[in-house]
Amino acid sequence: MLSRRVSRLQNRVDLLTAKRVIAQEVGAKINVSQAEIRKYYDDHKTDFIREETVFLREILIVPADASPTAWGSAEKKAKKIAVRVRNNEKFGPAGARTWRVQEGRTEAGA
Repeated sequence: MLSRRVSRLQNRVDLLTAKRVIAQEVGAKINVSQAEIRKYYDDHKTDFIREETVFLREILIVPADASPTAWGSAEKKAKKIAVRVRNNEKFGPAGARTWRVQEGRTEAGA
């Protein structure tokens, strides 16, 4: 068990040493001008463009109070949002905020 750990550690040391030598010996000899970098970027702009993505983990719908009417409203709102999520609807900038749903109104929070 110990010899296996030592062997793995030695492999990591060897790998780091090899990377350092490559960086010093090869990397030091590579010289790319700003003009070359700009030309490459201009020729490959589409490779650098990504669609904005947000990973949503949770939507919390809080009823205004503990009454059955408030809970019914909150459940209705949650079901509407669930349909929008399942339809891959984009929520836009407002989707990045926390929304508080209260009976008769919706407020944006931080």
